[in-house]
Amino acid sequence: GLRLAQIISQFGTRGKFYSVCQNDYSAALTDIGTQLFNAISPCLEGAIDTTDTDPNNPGTQLQCTVSYIQNLGSTGQTETQLQPCVMTDPNTPSSMPAPCFWFKSDMAGCPDATAFPTHLSLQIANGSAPPIGTVTSVSCAVSSM
Repeated sequence: GLRLAQIISQFGTRGKFYSVCQNDYSAALTDIGTQLFNAISPCLEGAIDTTDTDPNNPGTQLQCTVSYIQNLGSTGQTETQLQPCVMTDPNTPSSMPAPCFWFKSDMAGCPDATAFPTHLSLQIANGSAPPIGTVTSVSCAVSSM
């Protein structure tokens, strides 16, 4: 048990330890559901630096890299970096080279202030949907506070 607890502690707040001897697994199942939601959610997780890198473009332009990765983990893996959208207003991308990305303030979709303190979600404007199996990779600068 001590060795397992040590390994689990390496995962920070994502590491959870429950006994199989419990009478009720609802807390464990709730944690699993929360972790899955956070993993597939478009919400930006953690202490993201919210400094606007382009004040001339409406909305918040974060210091982030967004890429489409095809054939992840294979010798044929390819990565295509997306460009930030040129915005008409904070919530509307203008005519732009597609696909492009932008961030939307989304209190309803990203309500958990602990997991998503910025309440921002990634939005992608596509000319067409990416091929099936494409993985979206997002990497953002973190806040120093």
